[in-house]
Amino acid sequence: MGGWCVGAPSPRRSMMISSSSPGPRVVLRVAIDAPDSGRSRETMHRRLGATPVAGRDRPSFRPSGIRYFIRHQWSDGPFIAWRRGISRLFSPCRLDTRRRSRLVSCSRRIATKSLRRAARSIVVMIGAVFALLIVGMALFAGGLAPYPPDEQNFDLIEAKPGAKALFGTDRFGRDVLSRVIYGARVSLYVAVTSIGLAMLVGGALGLTAGYAGGVWDNAINRVMDVFFSIPGLLLAVGVAAMRGPGVNSAVVAITIVYTPLFARVMRGPVLAEREKEYIEAVRALGAGRLVVAIKHLLPNVLSPFVVQGTVAFSQAILIEASLSYLGLSAQPPTPSWGNMLNEGRTYLETAPWISVFPGVAIMTAVLAFNLIGDGLRDILDPNA
Repeated sequence: MGGWCVGAPSPRRSMMISSSSPGPRVVLRVAIDAPDSGRSRETMHRRLGATPVAGRDRPSFRPSGIRYFIRHQWSDGPFIAWRRGISRLFSPCRLDTRRRSRLVSCSRRIATKSLRRAARSIVVMIGAVFALLIVGMALFAGGLAPYPPDEQNFDLIEAKPGAKALFGTDRFGRDVLSRVIYGARVSLYVAVTSIGLAMLVGGALGLTAGYAGGVWDNAINRVMDVFFSIPGLLLAVGVAAMRGPGVNSAVVAITIVYTPLFARVMRGPVLAEREKEYIEAVRALGAGRLVVAIKHLLPNVLSPFVVQGTVAFSQAILIEASLSYLGLSAQPPTPSWGNMLNEGRTYLETAPWISVFPGVAIMTAVLAFNLIGDGLRDILDPNA
């Protein structure tokens, strides 16, 4: 195939592109705005993505967009091929493979650097160790628990901690250690599900309010203010009471409590980021509002959002325990740290271990995820 040659700009401030291959001769005239100089001509050729052709006395170039036009688009007809080839050649939003790989490697370096800083943080590592222990305890409860959580042994009613029962037994002869291990499943399930839903819904609302502004911002903020006017625990108790006791009621209640918080956390950084120059540049390139919001805004406002999610996770465990204590979450005989506290409150003088060990489990879980959240705040959001 003969090469495509790009001629020098003429006084009419245009560029001639012609084919040297046999067959129908096609001449394309492309308007430019650069002055007629060698330097501007080289700059123009670089912007076109052209490559120099060896063995010529004067600079001659072969744009990659024209090669695409010849190889893939000629069969559609000269006019359609010309239109597609030129639009591909001058598309401002299309990155070549080298630039795309460079951006990906830069993002990976930033993520690796953040992970290394997190690994060097003593606070994060301590919290991560305890959090992994609790998560592992919930995932492998069947193999770790010495007894089934609802197995009753009437020979060991309210037995003190010992060789047969490391954490003792309750008033029905059930092993407290086994119930604490299985109770982690309920607490983590409620926390993960409710905080995940709250982050999804609240993040979408906050992104919409911050980027769209105007009527959307006012409407979403007024609704969020209504929820903020009610204390979180009181709102959770009210929602769970209206739905009836159960694990799903606890999930819905905690989701409603934390959705306004995540919406507010997302909205603030979006308001600051949407006025920056790179957002204006993306808009000028013709990107749609949804593309700008999800592809360009969202990755740059996730740091405080993730930190808030970690802190809210620990608070969700505490709220679930409170709802279980009040009888609004998991119901007996399903083990839950909150209902174990409720069952042991009348035996604090005679059998305190029934309540002490579930309380220690709640404290450890909340402390672990709080430490992770504080460490991530120092790493990802140092200006907070």
